[in-house]
Amino acid sequence: MVIPCWRGSVIRAKTEERKQSIELTRVTDPRQRGGGVGCNFRNRHNKLIMIDKIKYWIQKQKEKRFWNNPDKWLVAVILDDNNEQVYGKVKNGLAILERIPKPETGYFYLDIVKVVGPIGKQAFRDEEIEVFKAIEIYKSSNIPTFTFKAILPKPNDYFRLLDWFKQYDKKVEFPWSPKDYNLEWRKGYCTADNLEQATKILLDFVQLDRSRDVKEVNNWDYYLKE
Repeated sequence: MVIPCWRGSVIRAKTEERKQSIELTRVTDPRQRGGGVGCNFRNRHNKLIMIDKIKYWIQKQKEKRFWNNPDKWLVAVILDDNNEQVYGKVKNGLAILERIPKPETGYFYLDIVKVVGPIGKQAFRDEEIEVFKAIEIYKSSNIPTFTFKAILPKPNDYFRLLDWFKQYDKKVEFPWSPKDYNLEWRKGYCTADNLEQATKILLDFVQLDRSRDVKEVNNWDYYLKE
């Protein structure tokens, strides 16, 4: 069969048009080209996330080196007019708060604050340490504080609780009692990523010994409403 010259031109033109349509689809549709524009966008997004993580890690390492060589390893830092205080380290007019402050002071664990002083001295165990006054937050840690009540009957439970939170890279404050078999409910503070994590850490700890108990794990401002 002989195809007329004009018809052959039409067939070739349509064939070329189909090829161009297929190529356009391959370029614009990520499913046809292993990700395409969408894949490149995700790759760039993942790279930006990785860069942010690296920058965060570098910044943390700088801060760690800074505080590994303080002017004073242990000082008391007065936080407010009620003389609420925590212990910390001081360097170049800054202090890092290494205990959990009462949250109503407006400060949180590992906040870096500007300080003035020393303004005095106070006893700490068998030594004297200098006292500084916090004047403002230099860098907030944004580490949330939670409150709880617990029964820890044995004096050594206090130290076990500190070590338990340390395993999670968290902090806990709880009143120590020398009395054996103390069944009194005592209030404590702790840090965690969120309320669910704080609850889980505490419940896992008390479940190791049936004589222990915990209740009323709440966000830090709960007890202000009591």
